[in-house]
Amino acid sequence: MTRPPDFDELMEGVESAEERDRLRRVHDLLVASAPPPELSAALASPQSPPAEDDVQDEWLPQRRLGASLLVGFAALAAAFGIGYLVGDREPEGRPTAAPAPAGQVISLRPSDQNNTAGASIRLGRKGTDGNWPMVVTVRGLDHLTGGDYYALALTKKGKPVVTCGTFNVSPSGATTIRMIAAYDLKNFEGWAITHYDHASRSDRVVMTET
Repeated sequence: MTRPPDFDELMEGVESAEERDRLRRVHDLLVASAPPPELSAALASPQSPPAEDDVQDEWLPQRRLGASLLVGFAALAAAFGIGYLVGDREPEGRPTAAPAPAGQVISLRPSDQNNTAGASIRLGRKGTDGNWPMVVTVRGLDHLTGGDYYALALTKKGKPVVTCGTFNVSPSGATTIRMIAAYDLKNFEGWAITHYDHASRSDRVVMTET
């Protein structure tokens, strides 16, 4: 059975107490670890004379060479530990992002009380880019043809002043559309849906916020 290398013999010439303590921890880890697998016969037997650099290393004192090897192992262990911490663990104090909570829901109805059409705007949370995401669901409106379309608008004094997007609806059932508004919503008073008539090149309000 091979005797483990003596730490004090390897450390002869290393004067720094801090450096010796650090190398002592690495030495103890190496001694406690399992021995490496044996080399194959092809690798164990040298195939060529040593290189010139290898010959030059032979004159180094054995103890100094042992200390150099321990320093190398310490650097390798430190690099492995840093990679493990960075790659496999979440940074402390930075929880994973959670979905944005449901925002305000705005309801729109036609001015004609006998009309059963309706719409809702589910407003998301304002992004860091200044955009407001929203999901608009419309039901009960007629499917448009001939270049006509509907538009979602923001209003002031009861009149639409800016458009958030245009859309059409399916012939039956509800239609859901995703839109984005880049306006400061505090500068407006409400919401409306308008119908643009291509033939007359004019639009009219068909729904307003309730």
